[in-house]
Amino acid sequence: MFEERLYDRSASRRHTPADQATVRRSNLGLVLRHLRDAGPRSRARIAQDTGLNKATVSSLVAELADRRLISTGDVDRAGSVGRPGLIVDLDGRRVCGIGVELNVDYVAILVLDLRGDVLFEHRVPLDVPELGPERTLDEVARLVGKGLEAAAPRGAVPVGLTVAVPGLVRSSDGVATYAPNIGWHDVPVLDGLRARVDLDCPIRVENDANLSAIAEWAMGPEARTPDLVYLTGEVGVGGGVIVAGQLLRGVGGLSGEVGHISLGDPDLVCGCGRRGCWETVVGLSALLRAAADPDDPVHDHGRDLETRLAEIAARADAGDRRTLDALTQVGTALGPAPRSSSTSSTPKS
Repeated sequence: MFEERLYDRSASRRHTPADQATVRRSNLGLVLRHLRDAGPRSRARIAQDTGLNKATVSSLVAELADRRLISTGDVDRAGSVGRPGLIVDLDGRRVCGIGVELNVDYVAILVLDLRGDVLFEHRVPLDVPELGPERTLDEVARLVGKGLEAAAPRGAVPVGLTVAVPGLVRSSDGVATYAPNIGWHDVPVLDGLRARVDLDCPIRVENDANLSAIAEWAMGPEARTPDLVYLTGEVGVGGGVIVAGQLLRGVGGLSGEVGHISLGDPDLVCGCGRRGCWETVVGLSALLRAAADPDDPVHDHGRDLETRLAEIAARADAGDRRTLDALTQVGTALGPAPRSSSTSSTPKS
């Protein structure tokens, strides 16, 4: 069949035909994504929409049904000539994915099934720099355990765990090589989690902004836009870059480290050890420093970040002059970035 002679993207670069198992997995994923994005439809319509032939689609649908990832239901009454087919619908309630986000002030978890329905979501205020890697990973393992407990009654089996880290990550072995805002250097996050969590599925560790860019590319309002830049900013300021549908890492994984462009106050020391980085004047720390004294509750890492930001917003709405001046200051510092050089400084370890 034509589909069985396709080349996958990486294999074609090596001029080596993709093996049939790889093509099969790719086509299974294609059908699942199409049902997710386009909704229920007949086998014939899936074949028409994806370009796969009908025999291949029937085989793929049968396998996906055996795996309980799809279901067949109502008869397709669209008025086409010939015997009516059954509508194929995405099921996916039996599998789930787990996402964990580490940040300076919190750890968050989200468990989704294949439909995108939320099975469990929780966020814990946490002073990650103070706790250090070992105790932080203990907390991550505890949250993953709670997520698994929530998914179990629904019969959802985890098929992957992804951890977002605010810093440079060597994704090949899951090591956080340099995360200055949480004080981590060469922390084996992947190995640490494998030792703490009993999961029979892949575990991946990646930079938080890179994952945000991938999520925007996959599920955002302009999904599948081939070229995009996603900017993120809390304590650290960073970005993820998608070029031709592929994540751009750059030399040493620094492609999105826009927070370290020299656009800040040269008297302010960044968490990376340099002076004058952009994130020193536009990040969360800059806003809180300008808006409140050090003993103000908005600086309390033990409080949820959303609660603290809500307090800042409430003060602004009430016309508090210091808060308004702080927001103006950060907004003004954001302005020069689009006109700046695209070359970022490399953080020193």
